[in-house]
Amino acid sequence: MSVARAAVRPAAVRRKVESWLAERDGSDAIVLHARPEWTDEPVLTVGDTPVRVVPCRTPLAARAALADRAAHEKLVLLTDLTDMELGDGLLTHVSMQKGRSVDPWDLVTQVFGGQVRLDSTLVRTGRWVADALTDLAPAQGWPPPAGLILTRDHALRHLAGAVLGLDPDALDGAGLLQWSTDAPNQLRFGDLPTEWSDGIATFLREVAGPVAVPVLAAVGAGHGVDAIPLGLLAGVLWPRAAESRPDMDLVVARTRLEPRFGGARLTEEQASAFGEATEAWIYRALDGDHAVRHDARRMLRRAEDIAAEIDVAGRLAASDLLPARLHAADACIRRGRAARRAGGRGSRRARR
Repeated sequence: MSVARAAVRPAAVRRKVESWLAERDGSDAIVLHARPEWTDEPVLTVGDTPVRVVPCRTPLAARAALADRAAHEKLVLLTDLTDMELGDGLLTHVSMQKGRSVDPWDLVTQVFGGQVRLDSTLVRTGRWVADALTDLAPAQGWPPPAGLILTRDHALRHLAGAVLGLDPDALDGAGLLQWSTDAPNQLRFGDLPTEWSDGIATFLREVAGPVAVPVLAAVGAGHGVDAIPLGLLAGVLWPRAAESRPDMDLVVARTRLEPRFGGARLTEEQASAFGEATEAWIYRALDGDHAVRHDARRMLRRAEDIAAEIDVAGRLAASDLLPARLHAADACIRRGRAARRAGGRGSRRARR
């Protein structure tokens, strides 16, 4: 009797076909044991070879697919039938004279070069990571690990780096803040299956530290492009020299910021790290070229706008960076100059 099998992803079929064609066994068809469902294009082009994928629920459907195969095409038969149900007569016409399983972890070893063993911690991360590594693998495969063991860190660093458009070695707070300025990359992250994006986010929180929590929360809430302005405000609302018990006005001000993080309540550690990282980003940007300086000034203006929207603009004078502080300094300078001029005129009148 047929066996209940999982549906197979198009990328998994493509990888199995690539491996089969590389064997050059002279066969024209392959049986893959999987749920007989296929919603992708009926013909894949693998290299220069057209490969037709046919779901087969019965032995008769499989025989018909073999009989109807075009001479210029290879054939993939997707079926949940056992080899015994397919029968020896049919299997003599397929590669290896038997069906092949579609093991997601075998595909992972393939996309990492085929000569690696899997670290058990990677496998325990879940089936989602095997599917993601297979689906999102570059055409040339993922960079192989330095040794013979494919570790969880190596695999997830390259996966997260590819998804975020970052160097795998730049998955830190600064890298995430830079990523937050790229709206298209954020949209691609949001378009991932939820299990994939959640798993990658979990890994990023591990390797990037407390800054990752508010950045990813802002992204999840649809405010990712405001991550740097929000970090600047976090630096104001969670000041380093704050008392152990903030006053009620400060608590209310922090609460007004929470919807920008999807309702998440930042810890002191997260808010402090977030504020420091965004200030460092701004200082680096202000030392950059004209375009980067323009981005920094835009982030500062946006922080001031958000502060006005949530009615905390009065607290911006505590910042060393935000425009409100600069405006206050300018006002003090103007008042000082006016006072000196007034004092000078008074002195002259007194001398007269």
